[in-house]
Amino acid sequence: MYPNYLVKNEGIGNAGTLRINAERVLLDSRGNLTATTQSGEGGNIVLGAASLQMRSQGTINATALGTGNGGNISIDADTIVQLENSDITANAIQGRGGNISIRTFGIFGSPESNITATSQFGLSGTVAITNPEVDHRSFLVELPQNLVDTTGQISTGCAADGGNTFSVTGRGGLPENPSSGLLGRAIWWDNRDLSDVNRTAQKLPKNEPTPEIVEATGFRINAQGQVELIADAASGSNSWATPDNCQTLPLSSWR
Repeated sequence: MYPNYLVKNEGIGNAGTLRINAERVLLDSRGNLTATTQSGEGGNIVLGAASLQMRSQGTINATALGTGNGGNISIDADTIVQLENSDITANAIQGRGGNISIRTFGIFGSPESNITATSQFGLSGTVAITNPEVDHRSFLVELPQNLVDTTGQISTGCAADGGNTFSVTGRGGLPENPSSGLLGRAIWWDNRDLSDVNRTAQKLPKNEPTPEIVEATGFRINAQGQVELIADAASGSNSWATPDNCQTLPLSSWR
């Protein structure tokens, strides 16, 4: 609701009564509900809504100027929001301040927004904010009076001094089953003791030295008809020999 709604008397009479019933009331950008008077009694404002929002200097005003008393403001809304210097006032100058009655489940406002029923020279009015009673007992669960004895629900088992042990190792709890595949991000660690392997490697015999290469001093034809080079280490001279069953060929025939 953006426009201004007012019951105002600028003379000596009293202001009237402004009644509003709506699902949602929005007073924004200086929008206001006004029931003021110059010298008479301030008017009354009766507002009922599920949601009342006041922003950017929105006002609900039942102020009386001069000698009149401030009017009365009655608001019944589920939620009320007052932001950005938005005020609810039932003030007076010389007369008595009006009365402001608010019934709501929750009211939220910024520090510069006010709810006042004051008088500059007279008695101030009253501001009463009430919350409907909520039955908190419906949200509570009654606890049993007799607690359960847990001593009879725990198995005794075997005593630890009988050689029984229970251990959980590693950050991941119990280790994986060695007979099944790895699951998730399980990591394999090699925890074998390799000290014996190193000692065994030290006991292995060293490699035999490479035999000396000896220059061939002859050749022969083996049983498969292949030529084999032979060397006579005891003979210092080169002597090429042929078996007895081989025919000697002249040098001119070797090409």
